[in-house]
Amino acid sequence: MEDKQLNRYYGCLTFVAKQRSHDLCGSNGLPLTPNSIKILGRAQFLKTLEHPNLFTYIDVLRGKHERTVIVSEQYGTPLCELTFENNVEILGLARDVLKALAYLHNKDITHRSLSKKNIFFSNSQWKLFNYGLYYMTGNGMDVLFPIGDIKYFAPDVILQGPHEKTSGKADIWSLGIILAELLLDCDIFSNESLNSCIKDCLSFIDVNDVFYDIAKKCNKCDILKKLPYEIILLVNKMLKTNPLDRPSARELLKEEIFALLSFEKVNYKNNLCSAYLPLDRHSLLELYHYWQLAGGDVYQELKKEGLIRTKPAILSIPNLLLLEGTTFGQTVNDARIFEEQLIFLTVNHLIERFRKLPNIYRYPDLNNSFIMSKETSEMASLPLAIKERDIDYQFKRIQLFKKILKFLPSEHNKLLRGSRQDIPPFLRAIIWANILEIDDDYLYQYTCIDKETPMPTDRQIEVDIPRCHQYNELLSSSAGHTKFKRILKAWVKRHPEYVYWQGLDSLCAPFLYLNFNNEARAYSCLKKFIDKYLHNFFLRDNSAVIKEYLAKFKHLIAFLDPLLATHLLRIGFSPELFAIPWFLTMFSHVFPIQKILNLWDSLLLGSASYPLFIGYSILQQLRSVLLESGFNECILLFSDLPEIDIEKCVKDSILFYDSTPRSVTYRQNEVVDKNEKALFDGLDPPAVTIDIITNECCPRISNAELKTMIQNPILKTKLLLVDIRHPTLYNESNIPGSLNIHTVDLKLEKHIDNSLMHKSELSVLYNNKGKIITVVGDNDKKTSEFCSFLLKSGFPKICSLNGGFRALYMNGRPFL
Repeated sequence: MEDKQLNRYYGCLTFVAKQRSHDLCGSNGLPLTPNSIKILGRAQFLKTLEHPNLFTYIDVLRGKHERTVIVSEQYGTPLCELTFENNVEILGLARDVLKALAYLHNKDITHRSLSKKNIFFSNSQWKLFNYGLYYMTGNGMDVLFPIGDIKYFAPDVILQGPHEKTSGKADIWSLGIILAELLLDCDIFSNESLNSCIKDCLSFIDVNDVFYDIAKKCNKCDILKKLPYEIILLVNKMLKTNPLDRPSARELLKEEIFALLSFEKVNYKNNLCSAYLPLDRHSLLELYHYWQLAGGDVYQELKKEGLIRTKPAILSIPNLLLLEGTTFGQTVNDARIFEEQLIFLTVNHLIERFRKLPNIYRYPDLNNSFIMSKETSEMASLPLAIKERDIDYQFKRIQLFKKILKFLPSEHNKLLRGSRQDIPPFLRAIIWANILEIDDDYLYQYTCIDKETPMPTDRQIEVDIPRCHQYNELLSSSAGHTKFKRILKAWVKRHPEYVYWQGLDSLCAPFLYLNFNNEARAYSCLKKFIDKYLHNFFLRDNSAVIKEYLAKFKHLIAFLDPLLATHLLRIGFSPELFAIPWFLTMFSHVFPIQKILNLWDSLLLGSASYPLFIGYSILQQLRSVLLESGFNECILLFSDLPEIDIEKCVKDSILFYDSTPRSVTYRQNEVVDKNEKALFDGLDPPAVTIDIITNECCPRISNAELKTMIQNPILKTKLLLVDIRHPTLYNESNIPGSLNIHTVDLKLEKHIDNSLMHKSELSVLYNNKGKIITVVGDNDKKTSEFCSFLLKSGFPKICSLNGGFRALYMNGRPFL
C-alpha cells in the first residue's frame, strides 16, 4: 500500500450564531441560553450518526463571541468538480445519496444544504457532507444566514419562509435538481441574482413537467429526448412541486431502475478514484484525539486561513443607542455571513509517528507482565495533567485498554489494575461503565422505563437542572437539560422505594457529561453508582443513614488526626455543618466536572467507605487553616471552599485507605462484597446501634479483622492491644502481647501529661504511639471513656474492640 493511501483529512468550517437580544433572562429569572450553546448541545447527536454514505462528525466546538466550529471527516472530490461517462454512474450517485437521505430522514434530520458542493466521491462511493447544519441550528433559527443553496430549494421551502421547519421532502427536490443538471450537462440559474433565482424557482409551481421545463430553459431538450424513460420518470417523481406528491427516499430506492442497477457494474473513471485508508467511526475519533494531543488547534488553523477575523472593538460601536437597548447604525459584520470554505487537518505525520513505536505498545499482549506494570513508561510517575497531554503515553494506554475491553469480562481484574494507574480520558466513559459492571441489556432496560408521564417530582427536577454545573457548555444546553430530565425521571420511576432529593442531579452530571449521546449508559452508571456508594441515602427518611455516615466520618478524623478532631470538637464544628453535600453528591456538588472526573477515577475503584477518606484528605489540605480558626471562620471557609489539589487528594486518600482497618469505617447501611461480609461480624444491630456509634468519639474494630491482623506477622507489628480490665481478670486470661492498663488509677477527665508519665504502662503506650491501638475492655462505657482519654492526649489510630473481651470467645474458648 502506497503512502498516499494513508491520507486522511478532517474538514473544518466555522460560523457565528445569532446573538441574544438585550433581554438576558427568561421568565423564570434564569439567564437565557446562548444560541451557540444550544447549537453545541444539538450537534452532539450528529456525532452518533454512522452510515457508509455520510461523512462522520468528529467534533463541534464553541469559541468566543458565539462562534461554532465543526470538524468532520472529509476527503475525496466534490461532485461540482467531476464529470460522468454515462448515466449508470449518475444513477449510482443517486442511489448512494438516497440511501444517506433515507437514513437521515429516519432520524428526523433534513439535509437542507444538499448541493454539488456537499456531495463527495471517494473509495468508489458517494458521501454527503454538511448534512447537520440545519439540524444543529434549530432549523436555521439560531443563525442570521440562510442555510442551503437557493437554486436547489424546493418551491414549498421558499413559500413557507425561513422560520418553518423543512421536511425531508425538500431534500428529494434538491437531489432531483442535481440529477437534472448532471443528466442534461447544464447549470440551471447560473449567474442569476438572488431575486431571479427565487422567481425562477417559484415559476415551477405551475409546471406539470419540471424536468422538461429545465431542459427547455437550458436548451437541452435534445439531450432529454435521448434519456431512458425510466430515468426521466425517476427525476420527475423527485421534482413534484407539491411535497405531498413527492416520494420519500425510502420509496424511491424501491424503484425498479435501482434494482436493475444492482446488476450493472458501475465503472467510474480512474481519475475519480482516490484511495484512502478505511477507518471506522471510533478510529476517526481516536485519531482526532491524538491530533489534539500533538498540539493541533482548530482555531489557529482557521485563523491561518483567514476564516476567523478580528477587528478593533471600537469599530463595532453603533451610531445610536436608545435607552431600552435598541441600536442603530452598526456596520455589517462579515463574520456573521456563513462561508462554505473548508480547511483540512492532515494527520499523516501522526500515523508515521505511531508506526515507529515498538509492537509491544501498538499490539499489547495482556499476558506480558511488562505491559501491565507501572514501569511501562517513565511517564507513569509524573503528574496526571502531564500524562493526559502526552501523546505517546496516551497512545500506549489507549491501546492497552482497548485490548482489555475487548476481552471482558474475563479480563476484569486487569481492567481494575490498569485503572489504578490512571484512566485515559478518551476511554473514560466505557471504562467507568465496565468498572461499575452495568448490565449488558442496559439499553433495553432504559427503553422500557416511562420517562414521559408527568410525575410529582417534575417541578423540582426542572428547578434543579438549570442550576447544576451550568458553567459546562454541554450540560447547560437545551439538549443537556432534556437528557438530564429523562435520566432523573427514569431513576425516580425505577426506584419507588426512594424519593427525589436535591443532589441527585449533581450525581447524574458526570455520567451525562461522559455519555451525552448514550442516555441509557449514563442512567445505568448512575444506578449502579448509587446502589454501591449511596445505598439508602434517598429514602424518604434518610436521617439515620446520614447520621451514621457522618459519625463514621467523625470517627475517621479522630482515628487519623486526633489534634484536628479535638479542635473541631472544642469549637463545636461538626461534620453535619459542612460534609452532607460532600457525601450526598460524592463531591460532585463541590468541584467542577473536570476535577470530579479525576476524583471518581479513583473513587470507583474503592469500597463504599472510600469516599470518607476523600473527605478526610480534603480536610488535610485545609488543616492549618482549620486549626487556627474558630467556629465562624470555619463556616466562612466551607461556604467558599478554597482550591483543592485533586491529584494530591486522591494520592493521600489511597494511602489513608490502605493503612486503615476496613471495619473501622464499616457502615450498617453500606452494601459490602460477600467475600468481605464475615469481616464485619458483630458490627450490625442489635449489638451496635446508630445512637451508640454517634455517641462514641472513636471507631470500633471487628473481632474478625483483629484476628486477621494478629495472625499476619507484618500487620501484628503495627498493632498494640491495650486491655483495660482489672488486673485480676487480665491475669486469668488475656491476649498474648497485650498491655494491661487499669483505668481506675487514671484521671480520665485529663489527658496524659508529665504527672502521669511515671506509670510504666503509659510509658509503653507512648513508645508505641503511631501504631493501631485497640482498646479491649469488659464495659462499653469505660472503653469509650478511655478511648476519648487517649484521643485528647494526641494518640492517633485509636479504636475499640467491638463487643469487648467477651467477643474473643466462641463456644467458651478464645478464638485467638
